[in-house]
Amino acid sequence: MKYRITHRTEYKYTHPVTGCYNMARLIPGNFPGQQCQRAQVLVEPAPSSYREFTDHFGNRASYFDIQHSHRQMSVICVSEVLREEVPPFPNPGPNWTEALELLRAQRNGDEIQVREYLLPSPLIRPLRPLTRYVEEFFVAEKPVRECILAFGQAIYEEFEYDPEFSDIATPLSDVMDHRRGVCQDFAHLAIA
Repeated sequence: MKYRITHRTEYKYTHPVTGCYNMARLIPGNFPGQQCQRAQVLVEPAPSSYREFTDHFGNRASYFDIQHSHRQMSVICVSEVLREEVPPFPNPGPNWTEALELLRAQRNGDEIQVREYLLPSPLIRPLRPLTRYVEEFFVAEKPVRECILAFGQAIYEEFEYDPEFSDIATPLSDVMDHRRGVCQDFAHLAIA
């Protein structure tokens, strides 16, 4: 099935803005079952510079800046995407133990990129309570896909969406302690 997708973001400023720098990831990706056949990002007012590239994680990104005074800006991405049904995975994939062994053994390819996520970051530090929490989902002989689905379902069921609870600097330990947060907190939780 072919889809035409339009995404629009509009900004209205209380005072004139003389310069802005933007990075957008609005162009759909290509992977089994999905092909982005055409995409165009339209920016008003016209950007001073614009370029598209593929980022470190394989996302199609657009960079643009506007170097003249403006009071509003709109960013529109119009895409044509072909979607095809992908047959289900023929087997359940590796179990958790096999997946960890594969990550440790690989020295190139997609698997080596996944190893980045094993390192701590400024917002995602190792937490003993989190480690104990996820151990019930990531079981040695259970297929990784089932582990991930069970963990995602637990976040959905056990954590409350609360836009008043957190901001961009809320530590993951607070999210764990209070079992609440917003999308970015739940993403940090899943990555951690």
